[in-house]
Order: sequence, then structure tokens, then C-alpha cells
Amino acid sequence: HASRAMIVTLEGDAIADTANPDMRVEKFPFPSLLEAADDRGDANALLVLDDHLYVAVVVPVLAPIPIAWIAVGVEVDADMVELLKQQSPIGADVSFIRLRNTGVPRLLASSLGQEMRQEFMDVMSVADRARDPGGTAVMERTSKTGGSYFTLYSPVETVDDDDDVEAVLQYSAETAFKPYQPLLYWLVGLSVTGVLLVIVGSIVVGRSVTRPVRVLADAAGRLQAGHYNEPINLKSSDELG
Repeated sequence: HASRAMIVTLEGDAIADTANPDMRVEKFPFPSLLEAADDRGDANALLVLDDHLYVAVVVPVLAPIPIAWIAVGVEVDADMVELLKQQSPIGADVSFIRLRNTGVPRLLASSLGQEMRQEFMDVMSVADRARDPGGTAVMERTSKTGGSYFTLYSPVETVDDDDDVEAVLQYSAETAFKPYQPLLYWLVGLSVTGVLLVIVGSIVVGRSVTRPVRVLADAAGRLQAGHYNEPINLKSSDELG
């Protein structure tokens, strides 16, 4: 359902607004959208108005020729981003933020819980994030509420390039790695078993080497003491045998 509607004259003056019944006549803030509708017969775009994000459509009012424009907007609110989250194959949280020259972004809509929203905005408020301006990147952050989250953010095209809106997806690292935990445990178990086998093998090999040497050393001691008739009890097929 529509969240907001405006009546705009063919000259580009907004004369009615459902969000502001007492408005005075003023210029429609998105003239390029009217130009696109004039060229194609209608136009649609994402736009930010009064710090709210809308999916907007502009169509002519015909009688039977165009006598005005009507702009209808559906707000991208918590319900819509929750629907986007449900449609995500991995159930990633969805947020939309508006960046500002001050380096302090504004949260337009989010499927995050209230506590997570505040932490999310604290992280996003850092001006020099590790990414290329206007590009996409993946970063990991530790949540004060527990766990780590992977964050993917990408610019969103709006009717006004100065809006600088970004879509942000967040996914719990714990949830992402959960299917691989049995494999991790198996690899750890295999590594521990391998270390134990190396230790046991080293002990066995060490004893097989030192035992003949010890026997020969004892025999040499007996010969030095004058016991020449005592046999050397050594059974080996190697160099010491």
C-alpha cells in the first residue's frame, strides 16, 4: 500500500502531499523524475524524502490529456526490510543507510533488533572504513551482543545521486560456520591423533636404537673388568647385530 502521495502540476509544483496536508505550493524536489515520466509516460525510482526511503512511481493524471502528475511512494520501512530478509537465501539482515559529508550516516530502515541497530550505527559512523569509496567490500566485526558478523555493503542508485544511500547485508559468522563445525572437529581429532602417533613412534624408534648401544656399553664395561667369558646378549640384524 502507498505510504505517501503527492499531486504535482505540469509545471512541477507540488500542490498536495498526504504527509503534509497543510503544505504550501512548492517545487517538486525531484524534477528529473518528472522529466523521465514525461519521456516514457511513467517513471519509478528509489528516493529519499524527509530522511525516509521510498520506492516511488510517477504517472500522469489524464482527462483525457495529462493535466497533472501524481507521485506515489511506498516507504522502505522495517516491515519491507524484514520481508527482504525472509526472502534472502541465507536470512541475512538488511539495512539501508544514508551517508553524509559529516561522516555520520543515518539509518533509514533495518531488520536488526534495537540493540544491534545502535552497535551497527556505531560501527558505520567510522569515517575511514576499509573499503573503496562507492564500491563493495566485506568486513568482519565483533558484536558487543555476542558473536561476529560479516557485513557486505553496496551503493544503491537513487533518483538523486547526492543522497548517497547504501544497502547493507549482515550475516552471523557463527551461523555461517555452523555447517562446517563437524568437519572442524574431525580435522582437530585427526591432527591430535597424528601428533600422538608421532610421539609413540618416536619413543619406539628411540628405544630400538638406544637399547643395543646400552647392551654394547655394558659388555664393554664387563670386558674392561676382566670378564671375557660372558656372552653379549644382543639380537639385531642391523649394523649393531
